[in-house]
Amino acid sequence: MCSGLLFHLCATRWWTTSPPTCYIPANGWHWHRIHNFMMCALLSVWYTHVIVGSATSPVLGFVLEMMHKCSWMCCLQLNAFLAPRVFLVGTSLTLADICIFVVVHKAVTGFPVAQTKRFCNLLRWHDLMLNIAEWSGIIATVPLRKPVFDFTPPQPPPPQPKAPKTDPGQAQQADSKASSKAESKAAKKSSAVEATKT
Repeated sequence: MCSGLLFHLCATRWWTTSPPTCYIPANGWHWHRIHNFMMCALLSVWYTHVIVGSATSPVLGFVLEMMHKCSWMCCLQLNAFLAPRVFLVGTSLTLADICIFVVVHKAVTGFPVAQTKRFCNLLRWHDLMLNIAEWSGIIATVPLRKPVFDFTPPQPPPPQPKAPKTDPGQAQQADSKASSKAESKAAKKSSAVEATKT
């Protein structure tokens, strides 16, 4: 099943990249193009440890056990591994993501609804894999309920009453009245100061 899916995905060419590229051969097929040599090295390490047969991989050793059991512990380990990551290896879709997706898909589709919060990172990654690839007609989708948020936006504050507009002529008259009052007060103070001196 895995090789048939990989062949289908290679034939549809949904992961085209720009040069320079290098290839990772798997069973005589060049399954994946890689953007740079760092990604090539990461995928080569993953390929050597998991696919070729070393069960002692420090990061992804649980995959071989999952191939046999699809146990809950392996799903929990994969969930914890995916917490800070979007993809399993590097920063884009690789052969590692496709292989693990094929292995994990049966277990993920069998999760009870009550367990979906427990595997949030695994389900996020699984949903990304379903949406990033052209799986229509090949793999069944997982029926997940989207959360319903009870949110009502706050009411806007009531508008402030506007001050009445005055004509420019009235504003000049008000300014002249205020200045004449200030002058009269100043004159009274100066006369009071002179009266106290004498």
